[in-house]
Amino acid sequence: MNDLIIDGNSLFARCWFAVKGDPQATLRVCVTSMLQLLDQDDGRIGVRVSRTMFGWDGHAKTDKKRGPKSRDYIDTRYRFQEALLPLFNTVHGYHAEFEADDVVATAAFNSKASQVFVISGDKDLMQLQGGNVSYYDLNTKQILTARKICLKFSVKQPSQVPLALAITGDAGDNISGVPRWGPRKVAKVFECVTDKMNFSEALFVVKREIPEDLLPCFLESLDKTLLYTDVEGVPEPSPLAFCDLAEMRTLQIYGIAQTYERVAMQYEDRRSSLASMIRGSKSE
Repeated sequence: MNDLIIDGNSLFARCWFAVKGDPQATLRVCVTSMLQLLDQDDGRIGVRVSRTMFGWDGHAKTDKKRGPKSRDYIDTRYRFQEALLPLFNTVHGYHAEFEADDVVATAAFNSKASQVFVISGDKDLMQLQGGNVSYYDLNTKQILTARKICLKFSVKQPSQVPLALAITGDAGDNISGVPRWGPRKVAKVFECVTDKMNFSEALFVVKREIPEDLLPCFLESLDKTLLYTDVEGVPEPSPLAFCDLAEMRTLQIYGIAQTYERVAMQYEDRRSSLASMIRGSKSE
């Protein structure tokens, strides 16, 4: 069983801005992006997906200083969320007090699938890479290996990414970091960390390398870069299923029918008609 757990806010925002806020184009690009992830012939994921789930923002944990979203943005995102239910039989995860990355992290942590693919453009979620979890980067459109992630942040294991981010900070996420410390300082600090250390051992070493007067800044930032994996009420991913063409057309998302049908047929081994797919898949 393979789970696809998607950071919904990250996917939608990238599609919205890619087409300069055109609502209909955004819906088309969002659904097409999802189909590319499910496409077994495309190679982006390259495996048969069994279940899907989307995580969405509730309360902004990091209190990001960003302007309010436009009405068109909110309405189009809602249409996309609604369309996902019949198109893929997906399920939505949400908690009023947590961000999407915490919801996604909880779903990945709780998943019993043999392989879990986390889909996002959020660097915070890179810390999940490892074991049965693979991180697919929406920015580069590829699965990032542990080696790539470690090189990007000068850490020894992906689980140590929060430590690096807590040092450098992130203005976009309102994370201050350690004053006047940047990537070079991270590389220097992590010279003392080995790839055999677990997170707690690496944290002990990093704290030892930071001057005492700067430790409060580091620890405050670390509280924002660490992910929660125990968010209550996060649902299990739902078994993937496709609707028939008649139901798909009622959604009024134009330009997706041909790709939708092609990908859907892959999940029936090209033997069944598309019209019978959702009934056959849901009864399994």
